[in-house]
Amino acid sequence: MRQAVILTWLLCWFSVLVISTPSKQPDEQITCPKPAAPFLKLLLGPQSGLYEVYLNMWLSQHLSPQQRAHYSDACVQEIISSVLRLEPYYESIYLLSSYILNFNLEKPEEAFQVLLAGQKLFPKSWRLLMSLGYIQAFELHNKSTAAVFYKAASLLRPEIAYVGSLADKLIQDQAIDPNAQEMLRNSLLSSPESEKLKQFMELR
Repeated sequence: MRQAVILTWLLCWFSVLVISTPSKQPDEQITCPKPAAPFLKLLLGPQSGLYEVYLNMWLSQHLSPQQRAHYSDACVQEIISSVLRLEPYYESIYLLSSYILNFNLEKPEEAFQVLLAGQKLFPKSWRLLMSLGYIQAFELHNKSTAAVFYKAASLLRPEIAYVGSLADKLIQDQAIDPNAQEMLRNSLLSSPESEKLKQFMELR
């Protein structure tokens, strides 16, 4: 097991070195990268979760703002697809992929489908439910559907009162403070349970 962990970290560091020098074709177009082949999962141990850790680090590195600037939108989408096709059991992969698809590539429908795929694997993930609710409410403008996702998230985390109240506002078709919307957006990849966000939202 220890050797498998060491191998995983070596692969991740190798990915960093490769990323720092993107490969180019003769026409100066950067080659769209792909993660290490799935046979690596067998090498690391199918049940260990180490391959998913590697995929998450690989994806995070390639989708960083500095690295993403080297790729076309089509390439970024293919990078995401190349990981999602492997159906990784790792929540953060679905959250990050949907965030990039929605906010950087402006593809909310595709982002929503990614989140649904993640939610099937993680039915008790309130973070995925929060993201699903955000996209339905503020990107696809389906308030009633968004309310369902936010209400489901509030049932999983009832101690975070603003989630349930947000669902109620959406059901009643009440306006959402733009500042609250911005804070919700910023929390999707950071911390939807931060005290600052909770205090802000509970005043609205």
